[in-house]
Amino acid sequence: FDSDKVGQDTSLGNLTLDITDVLSMDGKDGQWFPLKGVKSGKVLLSADFIDELGRNASEILPSLLKGGDPNDPYGLSGRKDSTDPSNKSGYPSGLGGNREGENLPQGLARINLIKAKELIKSDMIGKSDPYAVLSYGKQKQKTKVVKNTQEPQWNHEAEFDVPDGDERSFYIEVFDSDKVGQDTSLGNLTLDITDVLSMDGKDGQWFPLKGVKSGKVLLSADFIDELG
Repeated sequence: FDSDKVGQDTSLGNLTLDITDVLSMDGKDGQWFPLKGVKSGKVLLSADFIDELGRNASEILPSLLKGGDPNDPYGLSGRKDSTDPSNKSGYPSGLGGNREGENLPQGLARINLIKAKELIKSDMIGKSDPYAVLSYGKQKQKTKVVKNTQEPQWNHEAEFDVPDGDERSFYIEVFDSDKVGQDTSLGNLTLDITDVLSMDGKDGQWFPLKGVKSGKVLLSADFIDELG
């Protein structure tokens, strides 16, 4: 708009961006877009998309362009259930959809907690001494403590037997190890079994920690199915 002291402000053009336009700009330099409704005029834009699950825009964009579900970029919910001819649920065997805990896959989930970055500072003086606890059902593992850093590197490989009761979520919480008093949480992350399966065989993926202003963890995962 052109701001006018008297009367209504005058439009100098407009622009409509589809969500796919925003995703396609993620991580790139600025891009010029022509304004509509006028003879001339352009605006320079850049964009980033921060996904709650830590996925890159490049992982979400293909399914949107194909008219798919952006929350299911890997097409997990659309696969047929090979062990259920009727496939009433619409979910692949072992993923259960809303049927929590039912027909979970059997095997070994191997989660590698590689490192973290941008962790919050819980101490007034100095840096944190971070470690992480990974849990699934009744199973729990703890990484080593890395002294005096906000960017610890653990390279901790945790193995969990699946299923564990009707549990389908993996929980990771990062702590600052304190010599005095209770250890302070530096954020947490919950992964569904489908998140672990979607990472199988891929490079590491960054996930934002919840419950804090900043902090990410780099994870990779493999799933070894009992049936191969």
